[in-house]
Amino acid sequence: GNTWQSFVWPQALMGSMDPDLYDEWTTGKVDFTDARIKKVFNKWCEMIEKGYFSDVQQDQVKEFASGKTAMMFQATNLLTGLNDEYGMTSGKDIGIFVLPSEEAKSKQTIFYEVAPFVVGKNSSQKEEAKEVLKSYYKNDIQQEYADKTGISAVTNVTFTDPVSKYLTEKASDEEHYALKLRYYEQFTPEIVNLSIDEYWKIADNPTEKQVDESLTNIQNKWSEVER
Repeated sequence: GNTWQSFVWPQALMGSMDPDLYDEWTTGKVDFTDARIKKVFNKWCEMIEKGYFSDVQQDQVKEFASGKTAMMFQATNLLTGLNDEYGMTSGKDIGIFVLPSEEAKSKQTIFYEVAPFVVGKNSSQKEEAKEVLKSYYKNDIQQEYADKTGISAVTNVTFTDPVSKYLTEKASDEEHYALKLRYYEQFTPEIVNLSIDEYWKIADNPTEKQVDESLTNIQNKWSEVER
């Protein structure tokens, strides 16, 4: 339901279909117009056309809680609302799994977002910002954050919620799972801002023609600003 989130499913599908390609893509080794990239977006189109996705944008949590949809691709920060506002119980009414890999030999991919940081070299409040960050990363603060939201920006906290605990344990299992920084932090703002609009065009018109047009538009912009 949020404008910036259009990258989520292409990212997730690439993590399952070709995790090595994701690394090549986000480090600039392959173009947006590469045939393998298009394959992922065309798979997304196929899933949309088959009706695998809800058309509801703003009430997705309500749809899930009422049983109208079976699954959401979401972070664990929704758990508090599902537990407190809808009376659901983690581990009983709500479960979680990591998207499987298309190839059995590949590790399953878990995406994460970068923890908060401050960019303020010339800011008049640089020192105050540093103090805020120091406070934010204190263990007791992060533990309370984990207790209330089911997520944390550090690893030295404990989770009592079984869903958050499950995901944290999987993310720590390097033998079977690979952690990858999400798409949103991988490209410059010019590319991210243009691409999320183009991905919504694909979601609205899930055709190979639209995939070709949108990925070409992004690639042209990328060539202009980054190469």
